[in-house]
Amino acid sequence: MKDAAAIAAWLRAALGQRLGMPAEAIDPAARFRSYGVDSNMATGLLAELGTALGQPLSSVLAWDHPTVAALAAAIEAAPAETRIAASVTASRTAAESGPIAIIGMACRFPGADTPDALWHLLAAGTDMIREVPQ
Repeated sequence: MKDAAAIAAWLRAALGQRLGMPAEAIDPAARFRSYGVDSNMATGLLAELGTALGQPLSSVLAWDHPTVAALAAAIEAAPAETRIAASVTASRTAAESGPIAIIGMACRFPGADTPDALWHLLAAGTDMIREVPQ
């Protein structure tokens, strides 16, 4: 599978299978979002396509090229080394970005009305398992 047409056919078939529709019903010019493709589905598609191609693909390709036709053309046009480098760079960047910050948090746990109360329960090792109310 080296040309854009073969890649597009593979993408349409895989997307159609996930969506429960025939590959022919997938419009190569329609945006992935119009079919309800979210980041999890896009990542899975790219991982499977990378396996089929024998090379890992960057997980952001589907967002940079948001249609079957655009994605297939981009993969065909990019040298294999670039696809691998992009994937490795994205992985390194995520791993080396350092600590993360939780900007917002909401929770509803027995015995904890606020995130601060939850952290106190966790730090104390408190067992809050109770029977589920009817």
